[in-house]
Amino acid sequence: MSLETRLWFSLLDKRSMELVGSLTGITGGSITANTGQTIMETGSMTAPNEMGKVDWSKVLVQPWREVNGVSWPVGVYIPTIPKLDHNQVSSAANIQLADRTMLLQRAEVEGEFSIPAGSSVLTEIRNLISWVGFSPDPLTDPLGTTRSDLVWDPGTSVLSVINQLLSWQNYRRLTTDTWGRWQVRKAM
Repeated sequence: MSLETRLWFSLLDKRSMELVGSLTGITGGSITANTGQTIMETGSMTAPNEMGKVDWSKVLVQPWREVNGVSWPVGVYIPTIPKLDHNQVSSAANIQLADRTMLLQRAEVEGEFSIPAGSSVLTEIRNLISWVGFSPDPLTDPLGTTRSDLVWDPGTSVLSVINQLLSWQNYRRLTTDTWGRWQVRKAM
């Protein structure tokens, strides 16, 4: 039995995550998941030079895989602005990728950030994600409340705050699913 496999790449709007186009001519790439890292999924892809038409600061990349007519997204990734590699025959763009949690890692709390005891952890996490400019959906897990007043120094990343809140509630760090949606999971 032979497997028919196909791979393609969609471009999504960075804020709304709606489809805005597709990428063609991708010549290579990989995605690596490392649960020991703050940003769990990273990778790269190589594309021909004509990729210069894309405004990389406004899009996300969503690779898709199809096997024997069944397709699914592989994830949703933030691309870096490509670096062009030139050789004697052609030029190609090297594009680094990171999962959407990178957007929360780049955002920092302003001033001293505090959460009072008894606050809903879910509400605080949803508020932080919204403050950065993203929809917190589909986060709905009942995460409990804070046990004491909490304070973070100016410049702490939003992702660090969220992951500490999750850790204190016995949850794993914030991740995204293959559709790029935020997700949390109970620690085992």
